[in-house]
Amino acid sequence: MKKGTKLILGAGVILLAAGIGAGGAVWSYGQDPDTQVKLIEPIVPMNETNLTTEPLQSTTSESNATTTETTIAVSHDLPEDLQVTTMERLEVYQRVTLAEFVAATNGVVVSEGMLDTAVLGNHEVTIRLEYDGTLYETTLPYTVVDTTPPLILNSGSNAVHTIGKAFDIKKYIGYADNYDAAPILTYEGEINPDVQGSYPVHATVTDSSGNATEFSFHMEVVEEKPPTKLSGSQITFGDFCTKYAGENRTFGIDVSAWQKEIDFSAVKAAGCTFVIMRIAKCYDSIDEDEFFVRNLQAAKDAGLQVGVYLYTTANTREEVLEQTAWLEEKLAGTPLNFPVVFDWEDFSTFQEYEMSIHDINSLFELFSQEMDRIGYGSILYSSKIFLQDVWENWEHRPVWLAHYVNETTYMGEYMMWQETPRGKIDGIAGEVDFDIYYRVPMNAQS
Repeated sequence: MKKGTKLILGAGVILLAAGIGAGGAVWSYGQDPDTQVKLIEPIVPMNETNLTTEPLQSTTSESNATTTETTIAVSHDLPEDLQVTTMERLEVYQRVTLAEFVAATNGVVVSEGMLDTAVLGNHEVTIRLEYDGTLYETTLPYTVVDTTPPLILNSGSNAVHTIGKAFDIKKYIGYADNYDAAPILTYEGEINPDVQGSYPVHATVTDSSGNATEFSFHMEVVEEKPPTKLSGSQITFGDFCTKYAGENRTFGIDVSAWQKEIDFSAVKAAGCTFVIMRIAKCYDSIDEDEFFVRNLQAAKDAGLQVGVYLYTTANTREEVLEQTAWLEEKLAGTPLNFPVVFDWEDFSTFQEYEMSIHDINSLFELFSQEMDRIGYGSILYSSKIFLQDVWENWEHRPVWLAHYVNETTYMGEYMMWQETPRGKIDGIAGEVDFDIYYRVPMNAQS
């Protein structure tokens, strides 16, 4: 919590709470319980009692169409012993409720909703408190700042450039900022992209608020890039199930066109209970997985539980809405056993998408809202490091963790764990991802 400011709110400090007289606001209570409180207009000067009478609740009888109202009195003449300590400085996009903003008070905060922290600078917010049986209203100041330095998502530990290809250092590292969608990269070090060698580089990423992060790496220039090797060793599905046997869990796989033709009856006979399949990959366009229709029907026919995931690189609201509309049309109410998975994982050169960390989290929330609307819900898929550093998951959606280790150290809550990409199971010729589904989410808060 940031440093607080303690205010003794009363008739003698109306200048501190600017707007209590003619510059505050009236709060209107409507019939919709989801939008019960809303600021609507400036307060007019009060008389000597400084009380405002307002509707608390309005109900209409269908039989006689009459309306009854209950009123409450709001005082703007604050007692001298009403104390409030507020959060003085807040980080941009910090999620703080109005009740949390009032860090301490001898009254009770009755205002609901979130504090607006989307814009840097000085702001005011109108708060209501109940004290000694009376409802009071006051306007409190706060400041939104950006003190968070850019985040390095790919530090160049595997930066390898092949001679003859166009060179752009941004293709070999990745970075992001909580607020700035386009932080600036500068670096020191001479690199000859046409001469083989190992070139030391010291890089700095600076955001629009002047926060900076520095890191160093070596740019390897080679004649031919070595092939990528998967880490870990192969494991059979039977050994996988034995290794992680326990209560409240089942074992499954996730597949895409990479696995080509799959014998799902053999997969089922091997002990697999579910399969999550790619429905499409979305780069510049929506490309349906060429095996999706076959996989969905064949997996259901084999008696497997099914779910789908959408691989996406969307970086605008318009793209997300286009993709969710396509999902709605494609699925057309098809029963699934899992919510639809949001799979965004191109973090190695994240800056190319010109998004802030807040932006990408907003896109996941938009995707989730659309999946809720059409009745499927959503799951967030990501690896441990990005779940910790990038994804904020504001509404606590289910999480599918990717972490290729024998025992994960991820401390957040997750409902599924993708433990290895090197699984072997009857019915699939090559390797496949193995997953554990937990009926009771791991690390769930009681």
